[in-house]
Amino acid sequence: MTLFEYLAAAYTLLLSFAVARLVFGLPSAIHQDRRYWVHLVFVAAFALFLAVLFWGFWSFRDVAWTFPRFLLVLSAPVLALLMASTLIPGSTDNVESWRDFYYSVRLTYFSALIVLSFLLAITGTVLLDIPFAHPARLSELLMAAIGVVGVSSSNPRVHGAMAICAIGLIVFASSVVFFEPGSLAR
Repeated sequence: MTLFEYLAAAYTLLLSFAVARLVFGLPSAIHQDRRYWVHLVFVAAFALFLAVLFWGFWSFRDVAWTFPRFLLVLSAPVLALLMASTLIPGSTDNVESWRDFYYSVRLTYFSALIVLSFLLAITGTVLLDIPFAHPARLSELLMAAIGVVGVSSSNPRVHGAMAICAIGLIVFASSVVFFEPGSLAR
């Protein structure tokens, strides 16, 4: 087993916990009497984002690993787990309206999204030497912009538009930036 494979296990476990949180909460979130389409779209977009995050991890296979570098890389899935736990709480039985729940956690979720976009930019710069003009930077910038709008506005129409933009961002990131594994490391 290589050092990269060893470290990938911790990264993968954290992402798996985040995916599990989203999947296990889905039956409650799609319940007909309580669902809110904006919340569901963000759950789906975030689940796809977790797949992109996992796919992009291959770019780190040739990094000269140190413990601080490992902690920096690990910060993204840790924050992702926090965000998944924000979107889907541990106990969904107490959620009477996913619409009300979504707006009650929006500041936490979108603030974390802003932090995550900066973390990804820092990680890419420090460990992969990604240039400023790389398409990944546009993804990080758009992610931060969605976060800023999400924190700034509680307007349901704005959040509906953001949900659609989030899906578009994931499609962009997965088709342009992360089409092939390891594409960030080139």
